[in-house]
Amino acid sequence: MFKGLFKIKSNAAKANEAKANAAKANETKAGTGQEIKPGIGPDKKQNIGQDKKQDLKQNTMTNEDDIIRKHMKFYGQVQGVGFRYSSRYCALELGVTGWVRNEWDGSVEMEAQGPERQIQRLVQMLNSGKFISIERIEEEIIPPVEGERKFSVL
Repeated sequence: MFKGLFKIKSNAAKANEAKANAAKANETKAGTGQEIKPGIGPDKKQNIGQDKKQDLKQNTMTNEDDIIRKHMKFYGQVQGVGFRYSSRYCALELGVTGWVRNEWDGSVEMEAQGPERQIQRLVQMLNSGKFISIERIEEEIIPPVEGERKFSVL
């Protein structure tokens, strides 16, 4: 009785139509006929100039996962408070290699090798120690030591 009054589409036909509509929407801005490039537009807030700046920044800066070696000298309440053994424990936990030793002037000298973020985390962990009080750190990046596998207390 109602045959022919309603147009029924199969699921496959609906899916094909949805794909075609999506493809058209990606090709042009609605109603303007202007071409849209994927990932660029008011909803994405991406700028082509930013991409070039980011690429340049990545080429000139070290990657967070790159292995570096830092020579550091710690001043403050760093001797007689477990600084060296805390350093070793934290370094082992973080996968950082190197060494630490007391100096005659009351400071502690350390060389730490690993990803930069892990070395920064090591210093944060030491600074949050109960009895350790770091007032100042002198640091410089030095060439990594190949084949080093442990962190030593000297």
